[in-house]
Order: sequence, then structure tokens, then C-alpha cells
Amino acid sequence: MEKLKWTKDYSVGITQFDEQHKKLFSYLNDLYESLDNQKNNQEIVSKTLNDLIVYTFIHFTDEETYMKKYSFPELSLHISEHDKLRKKVLAYQQDLNSGKKVIQAREVTDFLADWVKNHILKTDKKYGSFSKRIGII
Repeated sequence: MEKLKWTKDYSVGITQFDEQHKKLFSYLNDLYESLDNQKNNQEIVSKTLNDLIVYTFIHFTDEETYMKKYSFPELSLHISEHDKLRKKVLAYQQDLNSGKKVIQAREVTDFLADWVKNHILKTDKKYGSFSKRIGII
């Protein structure tokens, strides 16, 4: 997969979350780079993936706190999507940290990149539109 490129299409209209989404793209690109590097090793890949996971979970908490604060009507669905990803990623992380091959790291990275892009475009955009409708942004 090629590196992710941020475009205005991914903007939810809320600076904090746009910046966090850009950071997620950056982490994913760093992970791709570490996988493509001729000198890649399990330790570098694992650390980069772990950093991405930690940041993703922080981002989810920030989004959920925001949506609760403004009574976003699709909050429970949004949290459910986040929870499903959390569980799946933690299982991947456990497999990778237990010594699974770097190839699995590429599969995880591809999965995460697709998930993040689709989640922003299909789900996160909804809280951006909601925020505009109620006059927050």
C-alpha cells in the first residue's frame, strides 16, 4: 500500500480532530516506512505499531468525550465502532508482540489504514456535520 495522503476530504471541520487524524496518517506512514525499510526488524515494527495503537486509543477517548459533551445522537454507535477496533487491534498487537512475523504487521497496517480512512469519511464526518448544525463550529 502506498503512503496515506491527507486531503481536505478527510476534514471533519474540528481542528483538534483534523490534527489528530493527520497524526494517525503520519503514524501509519511511519509504520509503512519501517516495514519497507531493508533493515526493518521486529522490534522497530512492534514499537511503531504500539505507538500507533496508543495514539489511536487516546484519539478515540478525545472523540468520545467531545461527542458526550455535545450529546451527539449517534454516540453509542460510534463508541461501538471504536470498541470493535480496540479489541481487534489489541489481539493483533498481542500476536505481533508474541513473535509473529513482520508480514502480519503489514496486514495489520493495511487493515488499520483502510479502517481509519473509511471511519473518518463515513463515521467521523457525521459528528462534524452535527457540530455545524448545532453551531459549535
